[in-house]
Amino acid sequence: MSEAKKAFKIQEFMANSPEVLCAKFSCKGQSLLATGGSDHRVGVWRNSAAYSCVANLSGPVSPVSAVTFSQSGNSEHSESIVGGDHQGILRVWDLAKQQETRRYSTSCHKAHVTSLDYHPFGDFFVSSSQDGNIKVWDLRKKTCLQTYKYQEGKEKGNPCVSCVKFSPDGRMVASGNADGTVILWDLTKGKRLHTIRHHTQAVTSIDFHPQDFILGVGSRDGSVSYWNIEVDNWAPISQTSPVRSASGVQSVVFSPNGTALLACHEQGLDVWGWGDVQLHDTVTQNFQQIGAVAISSTPAKQDLYVASFVKSFVTICSVNLNGLSPFKTASSFDARSTAAALQKPQQQELPPPRRAATERTMARINGGTEALG
Repeated sequence: MSEAKKAFKIQEFMANSPEVLCAKFSCKGQSLLATGGSDHRVGVWRNSAAYSCVANLSGPVSPVSAVTFSQSGNSEHSESIVGGDHQGILRVWDLAKQQETRRYSTSCHKAHVTSLDYHPFGDFFVSSSQDGNIKVWDLRKKTCLQTYKYQEGKEKGNPCVSCVKFSPDGRMVASGNADGTVILWDLTKGKRLHTIRHHTQAVTSIDFHPQDFILGVGSRDGSVSYWNIEVDNWAPISQTSPVRSASGVQSVVFSPNGTALLACHEQGLDVWGWGDVQLHDTVTQNFQQIGAVAISSTPAKQDLYVASFVKSFVTICSVNLNGLSPFKTASSFDARSTAAALQKPQQQELPPPRRAATERTMARINGGTEALG
C-alpha cells in the first residue's frame, strides 16, 4: 500500500442557509451540483472557475432532505431535478425554465424523504423515506407505480430506509436500511428478492458493480461488504476491516471499470479491492458530512469529486485516481480478468436493455400496489 495522499480542495461556498441537508452531482459528470437545505430550497451550482448558482428552486414548505438529477443530460438546458422534503412530498423542476413541473403530494411518503435515484433508462425514479417505504414513480403519468414496504423494520421499531439505488440494467432496486439490512427488490415481479442481514449499524450507501453481479454496501459500523447478487446465490464475497471514523462509511462507489471500490468517510478515502479485500490506497482529508461523490472518467484521467458540507457551507474536493493504486497500474484496469478469476458471471452478457423493454417492465407493475415481500 502506498503512502497516504491528500485530496485537492477546489472550492468552498455558502449554499443553503442556515443548513445544507443533502447534495447530488449531475448524473453524467460533475458540471452541476444540487443542494437542498433547511431554507426549503434547492440550489443548483455550476462547476466553473468558481461554483456559481444557476438556479434557486423554491416550492417546498419544509426542509429539503434529498435531491437527484435526471439522466437526460449534463447542462442546465436539459436537466430536471427531483427534490424530497421532510413532509414526504416530492417535486420535479425543469432546470432550464426553473419551474416546478410535477408535485407528488398524494400517495407520497409520511415522513422525511431520505434518498432518490433515477431509473437508468426510463422516465421513472425511486424514493425512500423514514416511514419505511420505497416508492417507484412515473414522471409522465405523475403517479406512484409501486410501493415496497419494509414491514420487518416497522415491526422492529426502526423502519427508516436510508438509501436506494437502481441496478445498472434497471431491473432491480436495492434499499439500505437503518437496522443494517439490505433488500433487493424485483421491479418486474414487484416483490422482494432477498434480504441481506449482515451489518450491525445503519447502511449508509450502496452501489452496483458496473459489469458483474456484485453489490457493494457501506455502513455506519465502519465496514464495507461485497455480495454476489446472482439469483439463487446471494453469497457474501468479502468484508473490509472497519474504518476509524465515528460516523463510519458515508459513501461507496465502484470505479468505472469495476476494479476497485472507493469508500469515503469523514477522515478521507479508502480504495479497496473487492475480490481480495486488499486496501490498495488511502487519501487523508477532513470531509465532514459527505453529501455527494462522483467520478469523472476519460481515457487519459480519472478524478473523484466529493461534496461535503458543514452548516451552510459546501466544500468541493477532487482526488486524482491515476495517482492511486490500483489505477496507476495499467494491468489493474482489466476488470474482466478479476471477474474471471473469481468465476462471477458478467452483466454485459445479458441482452442490452432497450427503452421498449424497460417500459414493458414498468408497465407490469400495478399502479400503487403494495409489495410486502
